[in-house]
Amino acid sequence: MKHQWRVGFFFLLSIVMVQTGVDRAFAGPEGAQGKPVTLRYLYSTSSAYVAEFAEELGYLEKAGIKLQKVGTSAGTAIEGIQTVSGNNVEFSTAAWLAVASAIASGVKIWPVMNGVGVDSEATGYAFTVLNDSTIKDAKDFEDKRVAMAAFGSRWEYMTKTYLRKVGVSAKEVQMILVPLVQQEQALRTRQVDVISVGDPIKGKILDGGGTRELPASSEYDIYNRTEIGTAPIIFRAGYLKENPEIARKFVEACAKAFEWARSHPKERRLLYAKILKTNGGNPDLARYWYGFGVRKYGLIVDGDVRPWLEVLKTEGKFKNETYEPSRFYSNHYNPFFRKQGSNAKENES
Repeated sequence: MKHQWRVGFFFLLSIVMVQTGVDRAFAGPEGAQGKPVTLRYLYSTSSAYVAEFAEELGYLEKAGIKLQKVGTSAGTAIEGIQTVSGNNVEFSTAAWLAVASAIASGVKIWPVMNGVGVDSEATGYAFTVLNDSTIKDAKDFEDKRVAMAAFGSRWEYMTKTYLRKVGVSAKEVQMILVPLVQQEQALRTRQVDVISVGDPIKGKILDGGGTRELPASSEYDIYNRTEIGTAPIIFRAGYLKENPEIARKFVEACAKAFEWARSHPKERRLLYAKILKTNGGNPDLARYWYGFGVRKYGLIVDGDVRPWLEVLKTEGKFKNETYEPSRFYSNHYNPFFRKQGSNAKENES
């Protein structure tokens, strides 16, 4: 009888332990069922991210996700990739050029949706000069000092593409490293002749007087006036494999935030200003913000990646390898992908 009691006790105990393990398995990274999952990220004082929109609009809370700020972002792709791959944050936004290069090099990151893009309203970065500058277009860039926020970056290859269209060699231009936050001062004090900045900072600089944007020099113009994703939201590949449902809920919340912003042009600026103020930035920058520039639901297509693969090949970053755009992304975590009836190929890292 005593032996039977022990058998029964340990049998029940094993059930409880198994059930507890199951509960924890479905509880997410925090291991507490019913509690929100925390996703760490670096915030910006000069821009607002779609994830912050999703949080403010209540989409993330409904999905059982909350955001945790763990520092400020310098806004470079290298920073985004390093902090994600190094497990310092769960997600970040980084330029496609750097993301494609990193994935090709074996870095275990994976894009889940576009985070930023350019379109006819949100035209992206553009070249800006002083009003009294003799520079009128790319042909006048020879022997001029052009500010670069980072070398081997979206800015560098945007400049090279702009020059190539008019037959000017990048070797004839002085590219000077200047952080984005210092470029306006560098231009106004004539330390450089040209800067490349995007909205909302670009709008503020132009509104301050004494400067002008070069005609047809925006990313939207340079990339043939087409809608294109310029920077995806990335996660560690390992995190996605361990937490696919969290990733889907996060992407769904952000996709809804994109569409809310698209259909509420006035309210989106008010929310942008609120987020900037919360982050310690200048809420007046919201006046110069024209949206996220991404296609519907933040979906990714081959055309977002192909231009950067061509750049990397031209620059000799790929030796004998030939890569298709579909090697670098999937819409697997975006629930609106199939609803859109897309034929894009699904991939996993």
